[in-house]
Amino acid sequence: MQPMSSYFNNKGQAVFDQLLLTFILYFAVKIIKEVTNESWENNIEDNIFAPLQMTNTFTNLEDVKEKDNFSLGYGLYRNNIKKVNFEKYHDYKPAGGIRSTSKDLSNWMIDWLNSGNYDSAQAIPLNFVKKVRMFNNSRDGDDEPDLFLQGYGLGWRVEV
Repeated sequence: MQPMSSYFNNKGQAVFDQLLLTFILYFAVKIIKEVTNESWENNIEDNIFAPLQMTNTFTNLEDVKEKDNFSLGYGLYRNNIKKVNFEKYHDYKPAGGIRSTSKDLSNWMIDWLNSGNYDSAQAIPLNFVKKVRMFNNSRDGDDEPDLFLQGYGLGWRVEV
């Protein structure tokens, strides 16, 4: 096992946060299954994808591969353009295991921008939307002098 100090970069910011998030998401999947008696995938599909009419969004790599119209990622490796293979997510699918189209993602964004409403349905509860929109874990910019304030909101790091 590595010493705790090895999880921090030279600016003192924690790489540990990413490890912690992975564990949190892993346990969230387990808790969702235990509480609902349904898999995380079924919960996402039934409670988010269906109400938002996200018909080309998948939690399962096999379902994506059955489609004849999807985009692959590409990257530069040793001065050559190479196809980037899909990563196989297992129990940590919430950390990035959803594949979608721009059309479906626009339904998701419309829902968020409309306080959880999409096509006259409240797909995301309003009280949850309000909580998630709050700026969380704020701290001053001591470690980055050009910043006035930093923290997290909507799951993103926000800096001002």
